[in-house]
Amino acid sequence: DAPNETVIEEKVLNAGVSWEHIFTGLDKYEANGTPIKYTVKEKDIPQGYKSEVTGSMEDGFTITNTNIEKTEVKVLKEWEGDVGNPVVVQLKKANDPTIIAEKELNAGGNWEGKFTDLPKYEADGSRVNYEVVEKNVPPGYEVSYDKDQTGKFIIKNTQKKINVKVEKKWENITGNKPTIKLQLLKNGQAEGAPVEITNGTTNYTWSGLKQTDAQGQEYTYTVKEVDENSNYIQLEGNQYKVT
Repeated sequence: DAPNETVIEEKVLNAGVSWEHIFTGLDKYEANGTPIKYTVKEKDIPQGYKSEVTGSMEDGFTITNTNIEKTEVKVLKEWEGDVGNPVVVQLKKANDPTIIAEKELNAGGNWEGKFTDLPKYEADGSRVNYEVVEKNVPPGYEVSYDKDQTGKFIIKNTQKKINVKVEKKWENITGNKPTIKLQLLKNGQAEGAPVEITNGTTNYTWSGLKQTDAQGQEYTYTVKEVDENSNYIQLEGNQYKVT
């Protein structure tokens, strides 16, 4: 309390009285004839609020309580497929492109992060609706967003998948065709076990293959006939040219 400040009167304000009150019957002058300067202030400021007094004795005072409670926003990064490099996530308000803060999520932090000391309410008293988005989705991945029951944001990167199809043709060969084996290669290395192509089968598809590595580099898939050497292969005692 300021020096020479004397409490003249107290009044409880609530919704039942429209949050207004007029102090009446007040002395206008001190005993020495000096005009008395009256002010108002809130006695017990509610927890989580700040109180601001505006106006004047002549025009009336307004006491504004502003909620200054703080909150935090948690985020978790999940990977479906190969785990990629650290990513940057951005905190925004819903439907507002303004970036409030950025944070890197990485393996060292268990792919978790937290934005703290955030205003819980807007100036109009409504709850702030925060959202977290990934700044740059890694190449070869698709992003999806969700929340768990605690309100934690879940950002999932799912590795894109592709299919590789092979067609087998026989030229100038009649009757039953020999059984062959085909090997799928990824960047020149065998990917999985060979598959058999029997008589009458002309197509085979490898499905659900990773399109890129964890760094976003696309894999190169090729198909090779097992035991083929320099474009020739021996099958059931006969030699065939392979193209």
